[in-house]
Amino acid sequence: MDNADDSLLDFDIPGYRVHKLLGKGGMATVYLATQLRLNREVALKVIAPNFAVDQEFRERFVAEGQLTARLSHRNIMTVFDIGEANGTFFLATEVLPGGTLNERLPQLPNLTSKLLVVRDIAEGLGVAHQQRIVHRDIKPANIMFRADGTPVVTDFGIAKSLDVTRALTVQGMIVGTPTYMSPEQAQGQPLDGRSDIYSLGIMLYEMLTGELPFVGTDPFSIAFAHITRPPPPLPTKLAAIQPLLDKMLEKLPDNRIHSAAAVCEAIDALLPTLDEPESMPAGESARLRVRPRPVTETQPLSAQSAPAAAAPARRRLALIGGAGLAGALLLGLAIWQWPEGQAVSAPELGTTDAGLSDWDALLQDARQRISQRFYFAPVGGSAYDTLQLLLQERPTDRDAIELIDLLCRSVADDIERLRKADDRMAAARLLNEALQRFPNNTRLRELQAGASEDGALSANASDSEVEQWRSQAALALSDGRISQPPGDNALELYRRILLARPDDQDAQQRLRAMAADYAKVADTWLQRGRPDLAYTQAMLGLQAVANDAELLRIRDAARQSNGGAAP
Repeated sequence: MDNADDSLLDFDIPGYRVHKLLGKGGMATVYLATQLRLNREVALKVIAPNFAVDQEFRERFVAEGQLTARLSHRNIMTVFDIGEANGTFFLATEVLPGGTLNERLPQLPNLTSKLLVVRDIAEGLGVAHQQRIVHRDIKPANIMFRADGTPVVTDFGIAKSLDVTRALTVQGMIVGTPTYMSPEQAQGQPLDGRSDIYSLGIMLYEMLTGELPFVGTDPFSIAFAHITRPPPPLPTKLAAIQPLLDKMLEKLPDNRIHSAAAVCEAIDALLPTLDEPESMPAGESARLRVRPRPVTETQPLSAQSAPAAAAPARRRLALIGGAGLAGALLLGLAIWQWPEGQAVSAPELGTTDAGLSDWDALLQDARQRISQRFYFAPVGGSAYDTLQLLLQERPTDRDAIELIDLLCRSVADDIERLRKADDRMAAARLLNEALQRFPNNTRLRELQAGASEDGALSANASDSEVEQWRSQAALALSDGRISQPPGDNALELYRRILLARPDDQDAQQRLRAMAADYAKVADTWLQRGRPDLAYTQAMLGLQAVANDAELLRIRDAARQSNGGAAP
């Protein structure tokens, strides 16, 4: 290594001469080097030895280079080489001496210059999205600048190609930076390019105001805010940008601005309307006059083919899917994991395409959800929710009462099946969910008695087991594993502790905090005249603390606003 002790360099990559250290992170180190064959200066990214032994990490590292190499655009970092030498994995890219976006921001003196940077980033992302690549970690640290001031998207380390059939991450694992994470990413849902657009919108807000729209003390509170809370409005002087920002930060991807090209076009329309007497950096005025051609307009990419345009019933679920189902996934309330990307419609009174009456359609919906084992989740789209709606309309209807019995029998059958398979914790979770709703059901109470005898509720768990769960829960919380993957997420672990130790104050406090967050959000929606969203959030909070007085008040108020029925 030039100007340094060669003994500090514990690797040798043929064809490269290392000059100095540029930066070091937990997973890789970046050096300034020369590619000898071409006498070209490069940034050499080398995997840390402890990660190099991890097969999955190596695959992800190679995937980063291959994904980036597929992309050719002035706003995407250029990859020159990727390989392995003597057990050292490396990636050679262009050198970006202009620093990160946070470092460059003080040199962007006005609104126009900031919008142009966002536009350039959108152009680069548009090219990636055309190649069916979602970045998944758009943030200021991953936007760097060339010497001429051109912004460049870097670090496709957790990017995902929608063409790849084998995911290189644990199923359901949330990856990305919570501060800039889209609502669907915070839930571990399938992503497309619109997730990157949301992250870009968060970054735009930060560039304009110097603050983040959503903050919190831990990953859970930040993710919760992304999913449920509207972003604060921009200052009045930035009102011209508000419509664009609102569309970029829509909670539901279907409501969001649909492509990176559309972001570019929206900025192009804004720029001539801005009245900014301040001088711009050299070259910025020329970029205003001669703008790069926008990326080709494409339909939004999705991991699976999007369903056809929905009827009003499905449109109503869109609200539940964005706010309620979001929270359900966040809190890990589902006992059974439904296929990724599968739409779940909420019941709504109205004539169906098949010509069924409202009532028959709801009965059919409930039967189908029972057969699919959507017993109590997702919130707003479960068999239990449909049956509640039925019984609110006709409390003595024989068909509805028979379906309640079918639901309880199906749940009980599954509990017994899980016990026979020695999956005690899954059986205990399902039994607990059922008893919260049907505390007097004879067969469920018999199963509860049996659980007490054979320890299926973990009542006989040792203190060391409980403390191990607590440590795992704390780690999951800090890692952002709030509700996924199944069996290894924060909420499920805290609930497991309560099954074993019903008086555990720490677990109770965690769940009460979640319920309190839901109550605040639900009350906000109620005050804003949205009983539908208030009801959904209240029901989610009640899953965490079933007898919370404030959540019960909000739930009942939301029902009252809807004529006594669930909104």
